Amino acid sequence: MTQPSTSTRKGSRAFTMRRKAVAAALFLGATGIMFVGSPASAESSEEEFNKDQCAEMSLKDMRCEHGSITIIKDASEGSEVEFHFDAYPGPLNDFHLEDEIGNSSTDPDKDAVREFWKIPANRTYTISERSRTGWIQRGVKCSVKDANEGTQTITGSSVKIDLQPGEDVTCIFRNEKEAPSMVLTKASSTATYSVAGQVITYSYVITNTGNTVLGPDQFTISDNKIAAGVPFNCGPANTTLGPPNLVTPGESVSCTNTYAVTAADITALSVVNTATAFVGAYKSPPVIATVNFVAPTTTLAPTTTLAPTTTLAPTTTLAPTTTLAPTTTAAATTTTVAAVAVTTAAPTTTILEAQLVTPGTTSGFEAQTVLPSTGGSFGGMFYVVMLLLLAGAAAVTAATVQHKRNSLNN
Repeated sequence: MTQPSTSTRKGSRAFTMRRKAVAAALFLGATGIMFVGSPASAESSEEEFNKDQCAEMSLKDMRCEHGSITIIKDASEGSEVEFHFDAYPGPLNDFHLEDEIGNSSTDPDKDAVREFWKIPANRTYTISERSRTGWIQRGVKCSVKDANEGTQTITGSSVKIDLQPGEDVTCIFRNEKEAPSMVLTKASSTATYSVAGQVITYSYVITNTGNTVLGPDQFTISDNKIAAGVPFNCGPANTTLGPPNLVTPGESVSCTNTYAVTAADITALSVVNTATAFVGAYKSPPVIATVNFVAPTTTLAPTTTLAPTTTLAPTTTLAPTTTLAPTTTAAATTTTVAAVAVTTAAPTTTILEAQLVTPGTTSGFEAQTVLPSTGGSFGGMFYVVMLLLLAGAAAVTAATVQHKRNSLNN
């Protein structure tokens, strides 16, 4: 679709405004009331207001030459503290607000609102809030009713308002009470210790958990087990830690320190220390760390286990032996019968000899006993007795024979 030209649109608007001007003149003439731009008359004619009328008509509506600015103080909690503002140029002037009930953006307290009603338009106004000890400026937020191409430029806790005719600009200055805080976390390099002289390394981390910036300053830590509690520096000098926000946690700084176990710690069975972080007038809650004693273990050298062995008693192997029965060897007995000389009347003497010949002789009267080489003792005795009996019998026989010979010789 072809868009109407600029001249066509202006002609149409001019025609419309002329019709409305005639109607307004008839109404004002009939009632005898002059429109002076009071809030009530402005509100009554709000629906008929068209900002183009201010440029092309001679209608002296206050909204064609003026606008409004409203400033609201919104503190995070009710406070009777006054917040001071600088405002210019005139008719704006400096002022102060206080928010006794808090949440003035939705239910403003009368002392928390400042209105500049029907001030000249086509000007730029600047409104700035002064800083207040103990409070944080959380920025400015502006809204516009009946916007007419005006602008609002916000820088920190200051706003520049380019007010155009008919605009009603409202800006809320938010403040939050300072609540500085930080936390200290602490960790040890070991959970246990075993001997005196063992070194424990502690790690410290300081984190900003409040709603305000900490620093720039030197952060320090006091630990009752290190340097007798004298604070030591943590991080570089003039460190600044920003507060957390919706996206990132608060900034932090870290450091380390060491502690050597003493003989008293061995007796106490644990090392318990308390640490606190400091910066300026602020300090963290104390944090406690405990490291427990564990008795040292003895490590034995590796051993080799041998398979069990059986030791046999020494044995002596004897050559086979032959046990012989005891034998009795009878000595050879020789009985000698002495020669007996018998004297007779005969001129000759005959000597008769009786001999007992031992074994091994081949002459005379002999008696021989053969003993066994082995056998029992009873057999041996038997042969000895028989030998004696035979010897005795031989002797008796020899004596008998000799006697007979003697008898014959006589």
